[in-house]
Amino acid sequence: MLWFKDYYPEVFDTSEVMISFNNLSSISIFHEQNHRILWLLLPPAPAEKADFSRYLNFSESIIVTLDMVLGDQLGRKHSAAFERVKTIYQSGGHDKWSSKSPSEYRKYLSALMTATYLLLEHKLPDDIPAALNYIFPGNKKMVAAASERALDLSVMFTSNTNPQWQQKNWKQAQTKLKKIHKGSVEEPFYLCEDALDFEEEFVIANRIFDAFGI
Repeated sequence: MLWFKDYYPEVFDTSEVMISFNNLSSISIFHEQNHRILWLLLPPAPAEKADFSRYLNFSESIIVTLDMVLGDQLGRKHSAAFERVKTIYQSGGHDKWSSKSPSEYRKYLSALMTATYLLLEHKLPDDIPAALNYIFPGNKKMVAAASERALDLSVMFTSNTNPQWQQKNWKQAQTKLKKIHKGSVEEPFYLCEDALDFEEEFVIANRIFDAFGI
């Protein structure tokens, strides 16, 4: 991309080069590599299918949140350009929360993560702001911003791609995760059936944010 920026006048067919860029980066490398890192940071997965599904949705919600962090760090102008060529999934810098104190930004990211998780759990979008206000009382402006941003997640992904992938691959994924976590001293991580009761989930999420230096 840097080469193309400097030498595109010498390229015979610039549109073909851009098509090649899009084909190469149609799946965000940062998103997928973050998944590889996250598996090493999470506790072992539970065995039962329903519990494992919540575990996968929780991990996906953290990865999506990290996509948003990357967008915020790149800033509004640069992240939009990277999003257009599909190098990243989420542009950022559209609201003020990334410029807040680290503790306030961390709370905002926790709200983003929770809202994304609720979407992946097929909760109605209209119910998500109320749920966040219950979990993060006294933070209506933050909740409104986090809800709006999280609800921009692709409906095709939440309704089709994600559940279909889990249905097809959950056993294989569980086998691979068992190998990754072999020898772990931690207990399997069972998420609450109701996200309104999240507690340990935020401890785990903060552990991930710490590892990424957020």
